[in-house]
Amino acid sequence: MPKFKVLRPIEHSLCLYLPAGGAAPEKSKSAAHGGDIPVNASGTIELTDEAAAVLTRGQVERIEPPAGEQAKGRNIKSKG
Repeated sequence: MPKFKVLRPIEHSLCLYLPAGGAAPEKSKSAAHGGDIPVNASGTIELTDEAAAVLTRGQVERIEPPAGEQAKGRNIKSKG
């Protein structure tokens, strides 16, 4: 699964993912059900492309390039 940088807090799969940096609690209250959930403050999250596609408010930024693309020197064919 592709890795994404967490830019804003995200609750996903019963875990709260936070941006890197700063102190973070071990547990937090879930926005979905109000119970305690673990906190991941590593600043990264692994998501499928489908799961990342619904995050449209700048919560994440892709770290790894999409499949089939290279990080640098991408070969682009011009129309002509």
